[in-house]
Amino acid sequence: MSRALSIIVVALNEARHITRLKASVNHLSNPDRIEMETILIDGGSSDNTADLAEQSGFTKVIRLPGANIPTCRNRGVREARGDWLAFVDADCEVAKDWLI
Repeated sequence: MSRALSIIVVALNEARHITRLKASVNHLSNPDRIEMETILIDGGSSDNTADLAEQSGFTKVIRLPGANIPTCRNRGVREARGDWLAFVDADCEVAKDWLI
């Protein structure tokens, strides 16, 4: 059975939230040791969202200036290597027990 999850985040000017989101992913309870990748698709932020995502350890950061949300999500799906996909809004935090 496969055990890989791709978490896809679409962002536009979410610098104030993005490191908190990544920290919440990093602190997930993961008793089944599911492999995870985090993919941020930035639709052309004028702040430093993409830079902060890189600094906070997102697996992939893709910059698509001017792209709309569906285009960004589709690109995230194409980049994903996981068996499961999860879409999380950039201004959210995942609960520690999200995977349980």
